[in-house]
Amino acid sequence: MELKDWASVAQILTAISLIYGAVQITINRKQLFSNTISRCLNEFQKINISVDCIDTLTIKKYIDLVGEELFYFQNHYIPKNVAKEWLDGMLDFLPITDSKEVVLNKDHCIIYLGENRSQLLKNYPRIKSAFTLSNEYDIELMYDDSLKSADLRLQIRKNIVEEIYENVRRFEF
Repeated sequence: MELKDWASVAQILTAISLIYGAVQITINRKQLFSNTISRCLNEFQKINISVDCIDTLTIKKYIDLVGEELFYFQNHYIPKNVAKEWLDGMLDFLPITDSKEVVLNKDHCIIYLGENRSQLLKNYPRIKSAFTLSNEYDIELMYDDSLKSADLRLQIRKNIVEEIYENVRRFEF
């Protein structure tokens, strides 16, 4: 074989190696997504959380899990669509505040957490930042389960989730 032929073979092998590498990265990323999602779901199912929970250990476990999940969202370890679904679920447990730290959903979050937000979230700036809203929303309508307001309710939740997701993305420790 001539030197020119060897150069062509090397180029082909390089191209094949690059394609193989790209496929492996994609496979590994999907496995990371799957493993991370599975682990978070398992952890959430172990925590028996409800809006009337007053057990600080349970609440702290939930806060730890949320902090971890927000880190995963920010660093793209969990796909965006999954992150937004989980954020929507968090709206039913975490206190949402305005820029003055007034809890806007105090009747619809973990009541004890809403009342003791400053203390319980003092070591979780990512959570505090994420769930502090700049825009104004009809919070009561967001929790209205009546059929007549279902579409509007979903739109408000979607808008809030979008804002929270952007807050997570922009957060700097």
